[in-house]
Amino acid sequence: MIYTSDSASLATLEMLVHLGRSLSLPQYVIFGCEFDDSLVEEIEASLLPVNWRSYPAPPDLAQLGDQWIQQGRSAVLRVPSAVLDTQSNYLFNPLHSSFRKIRISGPQRFTLDLRLLQ
Repeated sequence: MIYTSDSASLATLEMLVHLGRSLSLPQYVIFGCEFDDSLVEEIEASLLPVNWRSYPAPPDLAQLGDQWIQQGRSAVLRVPSAVLDTQSNYLFNPLHSSFRKIRISGPQRFTLDLRLLQ
């Protein structure tokens, strides 16, 4: 499974919540992705467990993702971001037959502003 975000901004926030207060940052790159809506299945927040925004994530969320992969329902799954619930993250299933229809560009160097870690 490949995790992606709606935007570079959201991807940065998602990364920061998992990064902690590291003093040394690895080199990052960013890839652009484009895909047709026909490749996307969406999970609405109302269908998620009540505690879906908790940290650590409840096991039910991993089970939803596992079921989606096992059933091969779509190449892309749109889910709300627990970090910023007005935006979405996208999960890619590289084993799905339609995965090849996703257009991926890049990589482009991505430099994080260290002020975000203060």
